[in-house]
Amino acid sequence: MKKNGIRLALLNAAFFASLLVLNFLGSGTVRFNAFSVLAGLAGVLVLLMIPDLIGELWGREKATATVRAGFICQCLAFLLVGAAVLL
Repeated sequence: MKKNGIRLALLNAAFFASLLVLNFLGSGTVRFNAFSVLAGLAGVLVLLMIPDLIGELWGREKATATVRAGFICQCLAFLLVGAAVLL
Protein backbone atom coordinates (compact mmCIF):
# COMPACT_ATOMS: atom_id res chain seq x y z
CA MET A 1 0.00 0.00 0.00
CA LYS A 2 1.27 3.46 -0.80
CA LYS A 3 1.89 6.08 1.87
CA ASN A 4 -1.29 7.89 0.87
CA GLY A 5 -3.24 4.66 1.20
CA ILE A 6 -1.82 4.04 4.67
CA ARG A 7 -2.69 7.57 5.77
CA LEU A 8 -6.23 7.20 4.45
CA ALA A 9 -6.61 3.85 6.21
CA LEU A 10 -5.37 5.38 9.48
CA LEU A 11 -7.80 8.29 9.19
CA ASN A 12 -10.64 5.86 8.48
CA ALA A 13 -9.67 3.75 11.48
CA ALA A 14 -9.54 6.85 13.69
CA PHE A 15 -12.98 7.88 12.41
CA PHE A 16 -14.54 4.48 13.08
CA ALA A 17 -12.93 4.12 16.50
CA SER A 18 -13.96 7.58 17.65
CA LEU A 19 -17.47 7.06 16.31
CA LEU A 20 -17.95 3.86 18.28
CA VAL A 21 -16.25 5.13 21.44
CA LEU A 22 -18.33 8.29 21.41
CA ASN A 23 -21.47 6.25 21.01
CA PHE A 24 -20.72 4.20 24.10
CA LEU A 25 -19.01 6.75 26.35
CA GLY A 26 -20.25 10.08 25.08
CA SER A 27 -23.39 10.21 27.21
CA GLY A 28 -21.45 10.53 30.47
CA THR A 29 -20.85 13.92 32.01
CA VAL A 30 -17.71 15.55 33.35
CA ARG A 31 -17.92 18.23 36.03
CA PHE A 32 -15.77 21.34 35.89
CA ASN A 33 -16.27 23.30 39.11
CA ALA A 34 -19.56 25.10 38.43
CA PHE A 35 -20.72 23.39 35.24
CA SER A 36 -20.78 19.98 33.60
CA VAL A 37 -20.31 18.97 29.95
CA LEU A 38 -20.77 15.76 28.02
CA ALA A 39 -17.71 13.52 28.03
CA GLY A 40 -17.77 13.10 24.27
CA LEU A 41 -17.60 16.81 23.47
CA ALA A 42 -13.91 16.82 22.54
CA GLY A 43 -14.28 13.61 20.58
CA VAL A 44 -17.05 15.08 18.46
CA LEU A 45 -14.70 17.79 17.26
CA VAL A 46 -12.21 15.15 16.08
CA LEU A 47 -15.03 13.09 14.60
CA LEU A 48 -16.25 16.02 12.51
CA MET A 49 -12.78 17.03 11.31
CA ILE A 50 -11.76 13.64 9.88
CA PRO A 51 -14.25 13.48 6.95
CA ASP A 52 -13.42 17.10 6.11
CA LEU A 53 -9.73 16.27 6.05
CA ILE A 54 -10.34 13.20 3.88
CA GLY A 55 -12.49 15.27 1.55
CA GLU A 56 -9.80 17.92 1.17
CA LEU A 57 -6.96 15.46 0.55
CA TRP A 58 -8.64 12.56 -1.28
CA GLY A 59 -11.89 14.00 -2.63
CA ARG A 60 -15.56 13.94 -1.85
CA GLU A 61 -16.06 10.32 -2.93
CA LYS A 62 -13.61 8.99 -0.31
CA ALA A 63 -15.13 11.19 2.40
CA THR A 64 -18.63 10.01 1.51
CA ALA A 65 -17.46 6.40 1.55
CA THR A 66 -15.94 6.94 5.01
CA VAL A 67 -19.17 8.38 6.40
CA ARG A 68 -21.25 5.57 4.87
CA ALA A 69 -18.89 2.93 6.24
CA GLY A 70 -19.14 4.62 9.65
CA PHE A 71 -22.92 4.36 9.45
CA ILE A 72 -22.64 0.65 8.67
CA CYS A 73 -20.28 0.24 11.66
CA GLN A 74 -22.83 1.98 13.87
CA CYS A 75 -25.60 -0.34 12.67
CA LEU A 76 -23.43 -3.40 13.26
CA ALA A 77 -22.48 -2.18 16.75
CA PHE A 78 -26.17 -1.59 17.52
CA LEU A 79 -27.02 -5.15 16.49
CA LEU A 80 -24.11 -6.67 18.41
CA VAL A 81 -24.91 -4.73 21.61
CA GLY A 82 -28.57 -5.67 21.25
CA ALA A 83 -27.63 -9.35 20.87
CA ALA A 84 -25.35 -9.12 23.93
CA VAL A 85 -28.16 -7.60 25.99
CA LEU A 86 -30.52 -10.37 24.94
CA LEU A 87 -28.00 -13.03 25.91
